[in-house]
Amino acid sequence: MLVLCDIDATVTDYQPGGMDFREAVFAMFADEVAAARGMAVTEARQLLEDYANNQLVWWDYPDFIVGFGLEPGKLWARMRRLHQELLYTHPDAVAMVKRLRQEGRDLYVVSNNPVTGCLLKLELAGLADLRGASSGPTSPAG
Repeated sequence: MLVLCDIDATVTDYQPGGMDFREAVFAMFADEVAAARGMAVTEARQLLEDYANNQLVWWDYPDFIVGFGLEPGKLWARMRRLHQELLYTHPDAVAMVKRLRQEGRDLYVVSNNPVTGCLLKLELAGLADLRGASSGPTSPAG
């Protein structure tokens, strides 16, 4: 049996009354671009939005890191903090995913999030890390 599971509002969710997640991510990247290029945050934000909306068909966080020459280690640490501050996990969904994995089910997590965004959300839930989730029972999801 094939099982599909969404991330947002299933495994993870946004803190009630919290900051808009996309806004927070773009604000974080704008801060980093502004610092790296010695420009105003508003100008950096416009560069990011233009890059995301006009130069890329599908974007992911590494596209911004590489495209703007940013420091990956620093950004991944900030992204993890952002996920911890703005999101929470649904323990019942996390337990369900782990149980299905233990039962050997073909389990796929689906989302329209960027790939590394999915991995960071699954990492918050203890189900993966930035390298992904292996298919064996000893994986982070196991």
